[in-house]
This record gives sequence, structure tokens and C-alpha cells, in this order.
Amino acid sequence: MRLLIFVLLCLQYCFYQVDANEEHYLAYSLQYINPAWIPNSFSFEEFPGTRLLFQLLVGPLLLFLPFELVAFLGRAVVYALMCFPLAAIFKAFGISNFSVFVFFTVFFRRLQTFFGGEWMFRAFETKSLSYVFVAFALLAFVQGRYKRVMVLAALATYFHVLVGAWFALAFGFYVLLSRMTWHQTLTLAVIYGVLVLPIVGYLFSGGVIGGPSVIQGVDLNWVYSYFRVPHHTVVFHHGTRFFLKFRLEGILWVSFFTGVAIYVLRRRQVETLPRRTLLFALATYLIILVNVVAAYFDRSGVYLKFYPFRIGTVSYFLTYVLLLAWAQHWRLWRSSWAVLLGCLLFFYAGFQLYERMELNWRKSTERDEAYERVLAQIAGHITPGQSTMVLNFPDHGALDFSRKTRSDSYVVHKFLPAGGLKVYHWYRRWLVKKQLDTDISLLPQVRQEHDFDYIFSRIPLSGLDSALVFRQGDYCFYDLQ
Repeated sequence: MRLLIFVLLCLQYCFYQVDANEEHYLAYSLQYINPAWIPNSFSFEEFPGTRLLFQLLVGPLLLFLPFELVAFLGRAVVYALMCFPLAAIFKAFGISNFSVFVFFTVFFRRLQTFFGGEWMFRAFETKSLSYVFVAFALLAFVQGRYKRVMVLAALATYFHVLVGAWFALAFGFYVLLSRMTWHQTLTLAVIYGVLVLPIVGYLFSGGVIGGPSVIQGVDLNWVYSYFRVPHHTVVFHHGTRFFLKFRLEGILWVSFFTGVAIYVLRRRQVETLPRRTLLFALATYLIILVNVVAAYFDRSGVYLKFYPFRIGTVSYFLTYVLLLAWAQHWRLWRSSWAVLLGCLLFFYAGFQLYERMELNWRKSTERDEAYERVLAQIAGHITPGQSTMVLNFPDHGALDFSRKTRSDSYVVHKFLPAGGLKVYHWYRRWLVKKQLDTDISLLPQVRQEHDFDYIFSRIPLSGLDSALVFRQGDYCFYDLQ
């Protein structure tokens, strides 16, 4: 089963291309190890926080290997580590290989959470390493080794404070619901608390936790939660449309499973693995629902910046493990009426797997030749590491720009700082960029206060003809010096 899980994860998520998150986290890592890569980079020089271990591990590799290869190998290593605890968990519930195949190709492919865009399997970044420890912590839970759960949750916290902390909180809530003795509860809390004290102190020392929340009238919590990552953090946004389109269905499913869990737990009092797991799942459901209520009142983002729905992916995982275990227990796959359904499900799962593989192949092979040529020209025109660019177009299609030209982008929407004063400067820069996107004639006025050397645009910019250095297809490069 371990090999099956590893192969399924690699076929779906291992491709020779750098993911959007990887562009950010791998660049952080290289810049940390080699500050001369892009000196004084606004986007990539930052207090590492819980990225520290990731950057120390990955940064040296990037001195010798391309980003694409490090990302590819990193994903493969993560999935190789993941397959051990996951296979043991599935076997503990008596889940068959066929059910595992369906789980990873149907139930846990397009969505890996009820809502909020959280994922356990995708890119190679600090969060994915944190989920390796979460997976081992879930295995320790299945085995009833609760002290080991807290130790592994603490290790997960060192790689990603929010992944580890939300998991530890959910497990702590489970401990309370299971009515353990106060001595046992306190022991588990002390184990986790003592182990994470160093990382908490480190985060405070770097200003990631405890810094100012409002600077010159700009609410940094709102910038982070509502302006930059509402797809991850908020529930009520821009009236009811956001809620109805992106949140309502997931909340209804969580509410439904909460009701089912309470009903089953009240009827079945015998302590079994499925019952313990259902109680843990209930703890995650209740945390999600409480956070939905909190999101209604937190319109500034002071609480939502801590990604309160991050526990959703563990909740989603436990839910489908229980559903597959229930189907296996009642031999639904072996009943006569289910033979046809099983065959259809198998072919559908196979189609989903093929579709994902085909998408990954296109990601790995498709290239915008004009874009690649102009990046090569820019890299040859500028002095590496000593230029600042304004990308005069939506930057989600050019996240590799700084990496391939070794120049600092003035601001990139995707590359939001982790916190602190830098969030304020990032927001101010983004407002300047939006001004120029709307009206390039403001450039002389803007350059009096903001320093940048070049503009890279997808359309010719009126009034800048004399500054045009070269053009490739729709791409234009302007030298403002």
C-alpha cells in the first residue's frame, strides 16, 4: 500500500515546473543562504520565522541545482515520507487498496478541505514538511500514543507554526471531549508547551508576533486577511456573493457531519478506534464552526490572520477515512448492487488521474517563447541584483521574473511578507503599482517618491517611447534611468 500511495501522489503532484508557492519559498531559501543573489531584495529578504529550518535545508541545494529540480525532488521526498504513516493509518481501519486508490484520485484530489483552500499534498514548501509530522502524529493518535502526538505536533510547529498549532489545538479539544483526567490533560499540554517555547520566543524576537497592527492608518490585519488572502481566511466578504459562492457549501457539509458525529457518538459508547477518530473529527468540526462565527465579527482580520480554517484539511482527511472504513466494514464494495458502482468509480478515478497527469505534463512542457526570450534579454541588459522592476501587468503569470533575471520586482501580489512592518510597505507599493496600471502618466510624479529603474509591460505604454529598450511579441521593456 505504501508504494501505491507514493505512486498516486507522485503522478498527481510531481511535475518539472515550479509552483507559485514554490517560487516564493525557494527564492526565500536561496536568498537566505546567498544574500548576494538579489542584494537588498524587497520580496525575498525577510526574517525567516518558521521558514528557518526549511531555508537551512533547501537553500544550500539551490546553490547547485535549478529550482525546478529542487521542487520536483522535494515533492517526491515529502510523498515518500508521507506514504509510511498514511499506509499504516489506512491499514488500521482495514481500508483496501481499491479504496485508497479512490481516496487519492477522487475524494482528495480537487479538494483537500471543506473550504478555505488548504491542502496537505501539493507544492514543496515549509507547510508540506509540517504536514509530514502531522501525518505521523495522526498515526500516533491511531495507535493511542498521545504523548507522541504532542511531540510530533510540536515538531510540525517548528516547520509551520499555524499547521502545528491548529493541529495541537484540535487534539487538545479532543482530549477535553474524551474526558481524560486532569493529570493526563495537563501532562499533554506541558509537553507541547515546553517543546514550542523556543520557536515562540524566536518569532517574538523577529517581530512576527506582537508587532504593531496599525501603521499610519493602515490596518495590517485587514491587509493580510481581507486584502491579500481572503480565499484562505475570511467567510464574509463583499456582501453575500463571496459567502454563497465559496463558503456556504463547505459550512453546510461541516454542519451535517457535526450532526452525524454527535448522533453516532451518543449511541455508541464503546471505546473503539472509529469512535475515537470520530470524536477527533468532531473536535475539528466544532473548531471550524466556532471560527465561522468568529469570522462574522472579525471584520478587521485580527483573528483571521491566523488562518482559523487551516485545520480543515485534517478534518476533511479524517472524514473520508471514516467514510471509507464504514464502507469497508459493511462490505459495501462486495455487495451485488455495488459491483457496477465500483467499476464506474474505478474508471472515473482512472480518468481523474489521467486528467491530472495530462495537466502536469502541459505545465512541465508549455513555454511562452516570447516571454522567455525577453527575460533572457533583460538579464543581459541589467546588472544582476542591482535593479528594481515594475511589472505593469497582473504578476501571477510572471512569478519567475525575479528568479530568471536576478532583479527585484518593486512589488508582487503573491509575495506577501509574513508579518510586521514589511506588510505596510508591501501594501503601499501595491497601491503605487495599481496607480501606474491605471494611469501611466503618473509615472514622473510617482518616481519622485518611489525608486525603481525599469518597467516591464505586456502592452506599449504611451509617452515612454524614448525609454523603450526592446520588445518581444507583446512584451515591452523600458529603461527609466
